[in-house]
Amino acid sequence: MTPLTRSVSRLTLGPLGPGHGSLRERRLVATLAKGDLLELRPHRTRRPSLRHVVRLVDVYTWAIKCAANRAQLEKAREAKEEKARRLEQARLRRSARAANLRA
Repeated sequence: MTPLTRSVSRLTLGPLGPGHGSLRERRLVATLAKGDLLELRPHRTRRPSLRHVVRLVDVYTWAIKCAANRAQLEKAREAKEEKARRLEQARLRRSARAANLRA
């Protein structure tokens, strides 16, 4: 693996999209900078307010947290589905019992 001794910039393939106002047609420029930094900015802009610099360690930590949150949400979703099935079965048993009492 080559150490990061100078900045490397690349342009994304697709535009930002409709949620980004006047920048929606622009692509992103991602720069891996010396000092383990990631710089993101819209293509053909240099305004400091649109430039965001993040440490790569922070990006990695964020990705790990996102994966953990996805797993936790999936587990909660499965528990919610199981509870809904259990409640539906209980409702059907109650209605069947009530129908037997009426007969």
